[in-house]
Amino acid sequence: MLIIKTRLLFLSLILFVLLSGCSPHPGSGIWVPMDKGESRYSKVEVLFDGRAELFVPGREDHLYRCFWGGVSSESIRMECVSADDDAIKPVFMLQVAADGRGELLESEKTVGYFRRTEEKPIRD
Repeated sequence: MLIIKTRLLFLSLILFVLLSGCSPHPGSGIWVPMDKGESRYSKVEVLFDGRAELFVPGREDHLYRCFWGGVSSESIRMECVSADDDAIKPVFMLQVAADGRGELLESEKTVGYFRRTEEKPIRD
């Protein structure tokens, strides 16, 4: 009987670890400015596969294409390249607060506050 309980406990633990590892990072999603006049970026798309794109008003395609990784359970770091000039390589951080608001930082300076939309970030 003890062997069966031990196996069930072990199986439950493995299942818990696998399922918790599959949940998306809080930074993933499509983010838009909370106040459009306060940010030079019109949208931040953080895809589940480690890619992200930053958009500016008046431009249909992205200004920056990025690769991101989780820094903590609330923050991601995005290493980007400009679509216009490969020599421009800014680094951004997106920090998600407990209330769900995202703060976008560039070179450790806040460049805007964002909210996640219900839209799913999917690329072809």
